[in-house]
Order: sequence, then structure tokens, then C-alpha cells
Amino acid sequence: MTCQVSVCIPAYQEPELAARAVGSALDQVGCDIEVVVTDDSPDDRVRQGLAPFLLDRRLKYFRNEERLGAINNWNEALRRSSGAVKKVLHHDDWFAHQDALRRFVDPIASGHAKIVFSACNERTPGGGSDFVRVAPPEQIDRLRKTPRLLALGNFIGAPSVIAFHASLQERFNPKYLWVSDVDFYVRLIEEAGGDFIYVDEALLNIGTLLPSQLSRECQRERLRSFYEHADLISAQRFSGDDRKSAVAALKTEAEALSLAELLSLAGGAPSYGPVGMASELQRLAKTSLLDRARALPFGLVWAAYQRLNRMTGGASRRLVHAVRAQLRHFLGHQDARR
Repeated sequence: MTCQVSVCIPAYQEPELAARAVGSALDQVGCDIEVVVTDDSPDDRVRQGLAPFLLDRRLKYFRNEERLGAINNWNEALRRSSGAVKKVLHHDDWFAHQDALRRFVDPIASGHAKIVFSACNERTPGGGSDFVRVAPPEQIDRLRKTPRLLALGNFIGAPSVIAFHASLQERFNPKYLWVSDVDFYVRLIEEAGGDFIYVDEALLNIGTLLPSQLSRECQRERLRSFYEHADLISAQRFSGDDRKSAVAALKTEAEALSLAELLSLAGGAPSYGPVGMASELQRLAKTSLLDRARALPFGLVWAAYQRLNRMTGGASRRLVHAVRAQLRHFLGHQDARR
């Protein structure tokens, strides 16, 4: 028998947080519910932490035989679920009140929408309120018409703020970490033909600033985050004003990278000491960086040029042309004669 809604909780370590998420899901009212937990931990601490709930027939606990990794574990929780409505709930998040799940389910079950997003409370580790994330109505209107605009900035929030009809087939793409949620939202909204509702009430509490969170890992691995964002934006093939926004977004992100990170991506040595830095940069400005310009995202090339220019007192004219050519190539511009 198919239940009405599956709350899908991909878990990894942190048994206390997983127990809080499961408890908040089982406390929901007004829904026929199953709670699916897929545990990707290397030990059984999560299962032990869920011991008080294991006798509840609504809970389905699965321990992955092999580590799947974060994104594949998100998809595994969805795969294991059987509900007509699928609700994502990360193990460090929890429902804001007992009626929250029904607010997600009712519009989908009644046929008024295929997807429901909601606002959320972002909570610090101590449980205090950081701020309420609410998307402005004008952004929601634009998102309905042009889902790919979300690639320029995630104003929706973490995956726990979404529920969707089981007939939708899109899933999280494991090639991404940092932008996996945005990529998923864009594809899911497109599959649903823009048929979604946004609830401006905070129905979820989102845990923030936790050391083990994927977002914290991505902040530490800024190179991967930059490349993922560049790849996602490139796939959208923006034009006009949206293309200008894409330029600004990637340029800002690239300029935040350290010089060592830029040079690492450009094919230079992993790190450089202060002695001899200027001469090495001058060499890269004339050879290595220029040779690799066509293979690099434009934002990286532009940021590298700016930093090289400041530190060496001027980069070669050929590098300037390479930056401009790469910018046109990245955005699909046909006129590269200048």
C-alpha cells in the first residue's frame, strides 16, 4: 500500500541530530507518513541513536552496505521511499511545528501543485534563530517563468525546503556537491512546467554552522565550488542581461580565490613562497597561463589576470586578449574579431 508522504532523511553520523529530525517527522499530524532513513555512516551510532523510534512501523531504517557519498545518499533515500509525495529532510534539519508537513503535502495531494517550497528558519548549533530565509515574491515570479535564473543565486535554500509529487523523475546529480541543490531545483521545476507553490511561512528549521555540513566542506574546497558554479552557469547558456549577471557572479567568485588557488587551477605549482613570486608570475603571464587560457572558465582567467597585473606591475597584452577571447567563448559569443 502506498503511503501519502515519504519523509526522506539521508543520514551521516551525528546520531543526536538524526534523532531530532526523525522525531520531528514522526510528530507530524494530518498525514499518512513513512519516514525513510538511509544511513551512510561508517559505524552504527546513528542506528543506536534512533533506537527509541525503531519499533514505530512508520520508520524504515536502511544502512548502506557501501558508502555512497552525500549526493548519492540523498537519492538513495528518495529511491527507498514509496509515498505519493516525497519530502526531503536532511538529518541536521527539523520541522518547525507539528502541522508543517501537512502544509507541504496538501497542495500536492489535491492537485494544486507538483512542487512545494517553503521559507525556513536558519538555526545556529545552540538552537538559536540566525534569520528567516524568505524569497521575495518578485523572485518567485521570475523563477516560475525562468527556472535557470536560480543558477545565479540560490534564494530558495537547502534541500529540506522542498516536497514534490512522486511522478517527477529528476534527482540530484552526483557530479555536483556545492550546487547539487540548485541544479536539482532547476531541472525539477522545468520538468513540472513551473507548477509549484511557494509558502512564505517558515515550515523548516535548517541547522547552520555545523562543522560536518556539506556547505562547510565546500567552503573549504573553494576550487571545486568555483568550478561547479561555472559549470552550472555555463550549462544554462544565458543571454542578454542574464548573461551580464552570470559574468558578474562568476567574476566576483573567482576574485575571491587566493593567488595560490588560481595558479593551481592554471596549471602552476600547488603553492609558491614569497621569494621569487614576482618572477614566477611574470613567466606564467607570458607562457603557462596564456597557453591554458582557452581551457579555463573566464572568471578564473580574469581574476588571475587582475592579480598578476597587481603583483607584477603589468601583464602582457596577449594575456588581455586571451581573457577577452575566453569571455566570449564561455558565453557563446560569436563575434571574436576584436
